[in-house]
Amino acid sequence: MPSTSSAANHHGTRCAGEVAAKANNFYCGLGVAPGARVSMLKILDGTVIDSMEAMAYNYQHHGNYIYSSSWGPPDSGNFIDGPHVLG
Repeated sequence: MPSTSSAANHHGTRCAGEVAAKANNFYCGLGVAPGARVSMLKILDGTVIDSMEAMAYNYQHHGNYIYSSSWGPPDSGNFIDGPHVLG
C-alpha cells in the first residue's frame, strides 16, 4: 500500500476512514459502514489506457461491492468540514 504520508494519498485515505472507521477508535468518529473492508486502487497516477483501467477495476471484483471514485482538488486530509449553513 502506498505511504499515507504522500500528499497524493490523503484524500482517498480520509474517504476510506469516513466509510469504514470502527466505533471507539479514539478519534471521535464513526464510519458510515463501521468495520467494512476497504480496497485501494490508484489508477490515475500517470498515463493509463482503457485495458489497464479495466484490469484495475476487475481486481478482486468478487470481494468489492461498492466502488467510490474520489476525484477532486487537493486535500490535506487534516480535517473534515462541518455542515454548511442552509439557506
